Amino acid sequence: MLRVILAFVLVTIVSVDLHSQKFGHVNYRMLIDSLNDGKSINDQLNRYEKSLTDVGQKMITQFQNNFKKYQDSVSKGSLSQEERQKMESDLEVEQNSISNYQKSANESLEKRNAELLKPFLDKLSGKIKEFADKEGYTLIFDSSMGLINYPPTSDLLKQLVDFVDKK
Repeated sequence: MLRVILAFVLVTIVSVDLHSQKFGHVNYRMLIDSLNDGKSINDQLNRYEKSLTDVGQKMITQFQNNFKKYQDSVSKGSLSQEERQKMESDLEVEQNSISNYQKSANESLEKRNAELLKPFLDKLSGKIKEFADKEGYTLIFDSSMGLINYPPTSDLLKQLVDFVDKK
């Protein structure tokens, strides 16, 4: 009999504890995009990417102009064999430079992205934990990963934006 009572008490404690837990969710991507710091980082990355793209575009335009000159000269028959080989070699070098630049620009953009995002995401993670502790949330799920069913009242996006962006 004592075991039955003990089991009943244990089940009651566990069920009360489960009911008292508070869960919430936030679309992490939307949260980042809604925060002032997230917007600022996104703007910085967009400007940096544009500057890299502009340089690459100038290289491509120069290559296209040189290629057109080469085609015009070949069609006129005004090039000697040596001049033709030299122009072809120059075009190949230019093409390789463009390819190398594109690879370097992509790596540079990825590095800059990591440099800007890591401290922001670390801070955001701390703020979410601070919010959860303050508001009594046991778990906050990232709904951008796909929650199947959740009540709209558990969406913490607005509350977290206000909490994180307050100065």
